[in-house]
Amino acid sequence: MLDKITEFVSTHKVTSAVIAGVAALAVFGMSDRGGGQSPTPADSGFSTPGPGASGPTNTGAPSGTTQHEVIDPNGFAQPVRALTIPVPRGWQAESTIRWDNVNGQCSSGMASPHIRMTSGRDLIEILPGYLATTDASNITNRGSRPGDFCVVANVPTGDALVRTVMLPRMRQGVRVDRIVNAPLTPSLQQMKAQLDQLAQSSPGMRVDVYLIEVWITHSDGTIEVMALDGYAISYPQMIQGVPPIVLNNNSGILSVRAASAQRAQELLQTARGLISAAQWDPQWRSQIDETLRTVSAPPRSSAGPRGGPSPGVDMDRWRREQERDHRQNREFIDTVIREVQRCYDPETGRTYEVSIHVGC
Repeated sequence: MLDKITEFVSTHKVTSAVIAGVAALAVFGMSDRGGGQSPTPADSGFSTPGPGASGPTNTGAPSGTTQHEVIDPNGFAQPVRALTIPVPRGWQAESTIRWDNVNGQCSSGMASPHIRMTSGRDLIEILPGYLATTDASNITNRGSRPGDFCVVANVPTGDALVRTVMLPRMRQGVRVDRIVNAPLTPSLQQMKAQLDQLAQSSPGMRVDVYLIEVWITHSDGTIEVMALDGYAISYPQMIQGVPPIVLNNNSGILSVRAASAQRAQELLQTARGLISAAQWDPQWRSQIDETLRTVSAPPRSSAGPRGGPSPGVDMDRWRREQERDHRQNREFIDTVIREVQRCYDPETGRTYEVSIHVGC
């Protein structure tokens, strides 16, 4: 999904810093947000581990819990265990792994856990995250089909994601009591520092790193708290006919529901503790890593390792296509963006740039 922003930036020469920055975010997001490290107690959820991630440092479940295995029903040849998460003793748990757009990375995680724990009127639910973007091709061209967790929308902040995308799709007929911007965790603070630095070198770029709690009252009087964290990258419209760039991504949604606000607050802390003790299955994770490497190549590309051609590709043709694309991009930037053309001087043997209004 990030290759669309990179392609736009490189084609239209918004700023070269964004290319490196977006690439760094892809790595940072996979390793820090869901890369096998245990989330801090304040994190809202977890996503699929990224390539090369090591398992959590936790070795045991919290006291008073039992272990629940989350099974991926699709697996890779047969159903396989994806992770193990502790469940409060006496609670009932059901779960699955949701594959969102298996041909690409449309949602925040290619394969995301959906876990539901219940005890009477108490509920803990871990849901896949959202990706919202202004670029429809990020959805329609990268995945098997558009889904509820991947939408086209201009939502440059976490608050906008909650109000205009998440709540209308997930919770209808409820009363929203308040939306709280909670203090960022250390990992989110680190992400914000990196994005702020990137924005300073990229005029027009805006970033938002958020940790939000949404307090809701249902018609039966129960209280629900939905927590989510993530980041948004946005650019205004900089070229006529090209829409603004917005990419808003959160790693997962944690929801708790109880008979009172105090009980809901207690469940929220309990749920975060359960998430921090989750253990990803190494065998399943390694196959996810390999699948990610396979599907992460940009569309319409025959890219092989390190961006080179795939085995069996005509090397001469591949090089010609690369040179052609580079030449076309350079000519577009020169004439449309910079309004210059290149003129060759036979006397000096050098090429000079002059205004297109002057000509060679």
